[in-house]
Amino acid sequence: MRRSPEAPPRASLKWTENRKENGKEEAPVFEEILRLIQAHEVIILHRHSQPDGDALGSQIGLKHLLLANFPGKRVYMAGDAAGRYAFMADSVMDEIPDALYP
Repeated sequence: MRRSPEAPPRASLKWTENRKENGKEEAPVFEEILRLIQAHEVIILHRHSQPDGDALGSQIGLKHLLLANFPGKRVYMAGDAAGRYAFMADSVMDEIPDALYP
């Protein structure tokens, strides 16, 4: 898609760019996400209610990605039942004890 010369550039935050918040230099987004994953033993993945296939697929895929790369982590999925997407592998949500929430 080609833009007209008058169109303003889109604002974006690149994964590797440092950002400033309240005048303070912040770590690049990817590094911050990685730091948060490494800092927690339990990760609970939420998604929107009445999920479509994209929401479920993203949640399931992220859970498998985290477990493959951080085998010591306990990763849970929270949300409504999969409904018509129940055919998707691993689409059953986890029972999460209240004690796991901070």
